[in-house]
Amino acid sequence: MEDQFFQYVEIDNPYLPKAIELIRSDITGISGIYPMLVFKNAHLDDSRRIMMREEHQQFESNRAMSIIKNVCSALDALKEKGILHGNLSSESVTISKNYEVMLWDFLLFGQSEAASLDKITPLAQKYMAPELFDGAEITITSDIYAVACLLHEYLEGNTPFLGANQEEQHVNDSILGLNLISAKLNKLILKSLLKSAGQRQQNYQVLIKALNKMIKVKALGGVKSKASGSKIVPILIILFLLASLGGGAYFYMNMMGGPSSKKKTIMKRLSSKKSKRKRRVKRGSKGSKSKVVVEKVEDKKLALLDGMVAFNNPKFTMGSDFGEDDAQPAHEVILSPYYIDQFEITNEQYKNFVVKKKADPPKNPKKRFNLWKGNTFNKKIGSQPVVNVTWQQANDYCVFVGKRLPTEAEWEFAARGAEGRQYPWGNIEPDPSVAQFDGEWAKSNTLYEVDFFDEGKTPEGVYNLLGGVREWVSDWYAMDYYEDADEKDPKGPEDGEKKVQRGGSWEDTPEFSIFRETSAPNSAQEGTGFRCAKSGQ
Repeated sequence: MEDQFFQYVEIDNPYLPKAIELIRSDITGISGIYPMLVFKNAHLDDSRRIMMREEHQQFESNRAMSIIKNVCSALDALKEKGILHGNLSSESVTISKNYEVMLWDFLLFGQSEAASLDKITPLAQKYMAPELFDGAEITITSDIYAVACLLHEYLEGNTPFLGANQEEQHVNDSILGLNLISAKLNKLILKSLLKSAGQRQQNYQVLIKALNKMIKVKALGGVKSKASGSKIVPILIILFLLASLGGGAYFYMNMMGGPSSKKKTIMKRLSSKKSKRKRRVKRGSKGSKSKVVVEKVEDKKLALLDGMVAFNNPKFTMGSDFGEDDAQPAHEVILSPYYIDQFEITNEQYKNFVVKKKADPPKNPKKRFNLWKGNTFNKKIGSQPVVNVTWQQANDYCVFVGKRLPTEAEWEFAARGAEGRQYPWGNIEPDPSVAQFDGEWAKSNTLYEVDFFDEGKTPEGVYNLLGGVREWVSDWYAMDYYEDADEKDPKGPEDGEKKVQRGGSWEDTPEFSIFRETSAPNSAQEGTGFRCAKSGQ
């Protein structure tokens, strides 16, 4: 214990309590001598109590992100010394009246014996990663899951699951995104709450960097009082090592306000088995192509023309008043008749362009992501969407085949339809049967054939408008473009530094169809491809 104590005191992090000393003490009424760990701290209210005093009994978005960023900083500092938290909740984070954050309750001296699930407190279960209910060991990713539950609580007022059977919900139930927050913040939370530990963020620095980008206004906490900076009220945190339990229990004694106590449950740390990611087998015979049944739908007049779906004078509401800032405001758009490719452009199709026009093959600046060798590639990827192409290469291909890149408005209408679907297939949450997302790079085994996800196509028959690859569109990007966009056939700003991409990719958490991404037009990425469009008659 002394060794670990001296490791801890070496940590210099403003969001961790300062340890004064580790002493031996006997407690009245309890036989034996026990170690007492003494910290100093001025924060007397846990974060949930502070949150309940806020407007709407939840933290404003910037405030919530700022608090969580500081918590992640503390967790990262502990991790550097080999210390995991394992007990994160809104009660283990204290906040001063000036919104200064302090993290408590980390398992400084480890655990030697498990507590059964029926002894784990209801509060602790609200933050438990699914694998912990099966007896898996506490890891960074299980703590990241708890961080996401905490962020959800700060933004919504409650943790993701509120039912009595927390195990059933954490292990089996889907977690819905939050309203009135940015799509990027939703994406960060949902990725951190994935059921599979291997698919979550793997370190705190990723979270810290993401939150730094999203905090638009510094979360201010008022003027810091002189007393809080010059005088520190000591709080004793007494750690009793009870021989009968073989583990530890925390007791708190506030020297200013009288004694109070709460026993903290210790969870077992067992070896966990890493689940192997299995590639699904493509349905149907090898090389087969899905046939699209063209239905007559009133007011849509759908048709196929050379592998393209036609839209006749579409009218819809583009963007959303509740999405990312750059997807606001919702605005009415009228489009001229147009066609859009049913499928993304494949490697085989792009090879024909490279050979006949002597064009440059796809090339990623990072060698490990390249799938072509010169003008050739493994036949396995022939029917997969081409990646690692720049905006100009995509545009040149479309011109070569007598088409063009779709405008951003045309792409969004194809994905959402006149009814304003949240996802290409409707309003049902994504799962691996409808799209490819949250994946890992596996070279030629990374992507699926462009006609694979039959269940994820739009009602009109357009495939892969979510997941698989992000898609270049013709528009330049401007964050505030929607505020003054043309109602008839908007084509984006006249110029800019970045081009718009839509739809997300195999490596992303799935987004709503309104979500916009950007990239420099000369960038070639392993998650980016394209499809073509054509003006109607």
